[in-house]
Amino acid sequence: MARKAATLSALGLLALSACTRHIDSDEQLPPAAPPPVLEQVSRVEVTLRLPIAELEQALDQALPRSEVIDERIRLRLPLVSDPRIHLHGNAQRTPLRLRAEPPLLAFSSEISGQGSAPVRWSLRGRIDGSLAPAVDTQYRIHSNLRSGVDVEQARLQLDHLPDVSLRSLLEDRYRAAQPRWIEQLDRRLNEKADLAARAGQLWRSAHGAVSLRDDVDLILLHRPSALFLANPVTTRDGDLLLGLGFEGLLQLAVGDRPIAPEAQPLPSPRIVDYLGNRFTLALPVAVNLRKLGEAMEDALDQGRLRWEKYSLKVKGVAAGSDGSKLVLRLRVEGGPLWRRTKATVFLRGEPYIDDAGHELRLRGLAYTLDTRDRLLQAADWLLSPDLIAELQRRAVLPLEPLEAQGREAAGELARSLATRSDGLAQIEVERVRVEALSLHPGYIAVRLLASGQVQAQVSPLLKR
Repeated sequence: MARKAATLSALGLLALSACTRHIDSDEQLPPAAPPPVLEQVSRVEVTLRLPIAELEQALDQALPRSEVIDERIRLRLPLVSDPRIHLHGNAQRTPLRLRAEPPLLAFSSEISGQGSAPVRWSLRGRIDGSLAPAVDTQYRIHSNLRSGVDVEQARLQLDHLPDVSLRSLLEDRYRAAQPRWIEQLDRRLNEKADLAARAGQLWRSAHGAVSLRDDVDLILLHRPSALFLANPVTTRDGDLLLGLGFEGLLQLAVGDRPIAPEAQPLPSPRIVDYLGNRFTLALPVAVNLRKLGEAMEDALDQGRLRWEKYSLKVKGVAAGSDGSKLVLRLRVEGGPLWRRTKATVFLRGEPYIDDAGHELRLRGLAYTLDTRDRLLQAADWLLSPDLIAELQRRAVLPLEPLEAQGREAAGELARSLATRSDGLAQIEVERVRVEALSLHPGYIAVRLLASGQVQAQVSPLLKR
C-alpha cells in the first residue's frame, strides 16, 4: 500500500508539473554602470569665545595705568615775563572695568593726578569708552576703541595769581594718545586670538580622506572650497564670540583608493555676520540596486500574497534602473493548485521617501508593456490591481540601515577632523536623516544630512 501511495503521489506531482505554465519575458534589466561620482556640500562652523576677563586684561594692559608728566607748557599769564611753566607730577587711573552693552563693550575708569614742584596742580576726572570689535580679510581683529575723558577738575595753582584751568590741555593730550592705545590694544587682541593660525589649522584639517569600510575601498573625501569668518558678537555676559567656518565638498569614492586632497593655501575669508557651533554634512551614499533587490525580496518573502481565490509566491527579485524609473524583475509562482503559473515579470515604478513610515517606497508601480501583453494572453489574473497594490505595499526599504551607515561615516569624519585640527573642532553628531534620492543606472543615490554641535576649547585658543 505504501508503495502504491508513493507511486500515486509521484504521478500527481508529474501531472501538476505538466499543467504548470511558464511565462518568460524577453526583457532584460537595464545594464549597470560604474558607481556615480557623488558630491555634496558640507559646512562646519566653530565659535571661539574670548572671555570678558581676557578682554579686560588686554584693554587694561594697552592703556597705561599711570603716566609721569614732565614737560613745559606755554600759558598766557598777566605780569609773567616767561610764559613757559614746568609741569611735573603723576597722573593715574583706576583699573578698567568692562561691561556688556550689546552690541558694544563699554568700559570706564576714574583718573586723578597731582604735582607740587615747581608749581602745584591737581586733576580729577573720568574715562568712558567702548569697543566694537570687527575682523577683516587678513584675519585681524580691530577693537574700534572709542573713548573720551571728562575732566571734572584740572587746576594749576600759582602764587599770587588766580588758578589756571588745564582742562583743554589735558583733553587734547588724551585725544593725541588714543591712536597709540588703539594700536597697542589691537596688537594684544590679535596676539591672544591669533585668528590666522586658527583659521589655517581648521582649513588644513578640512582636507582629508576617511576610510569607511575595511572589506572594500569605500573612501569619503573632503575638499574645502571656502572659509568664513564672522564679525565678533558680544554676549550678555560680555564675552566675545568669534566665528570660524568652512564649506566644502564631500565625495564618496568606490574602488581604487584615491589620493587625499592636498591642502591648498589659506584663502581670504568671506566675512559674515554670525557663525554658530554647528555643522551640516550632506553625505552621499550610493545604494547598489542589487542590494535593493535583495532587501525587497526579503520584504516580499514574508508570506504568500493572497487575494480573492489566488495566492502568489515571489521567488526572486532583482532591480535595475534606466535613470528615470526603477525596474524590478520578479520571478513568481501562483494560481490554483491544478493550474500553476511560473512567470518572470518586469515592473516599473518611481522610488520616493515615505516620511510617515520612514521607508523608501515605490509609487506608480505597473507592469512593463511587454510583460502586460504576455500576461493578457496567458494569466490575466496577475494583472489584478489588488495584486499590484499589495506588491507596491510590500516593496519597501527601511531607511534606518542607511542612516546608521551615514552616522558611522559622519562619526569617522568628525573624529578625523578633531584629530587633524588638534582639538579645535570637536564634533558631536546628533541627527542623521535621509533627505533626498536620485536614480542612476545600477544605483540609487541617497543624500543623508548629518547635523549636530561643534565645540571648541578656549584654553588652546588664547595665547598668554
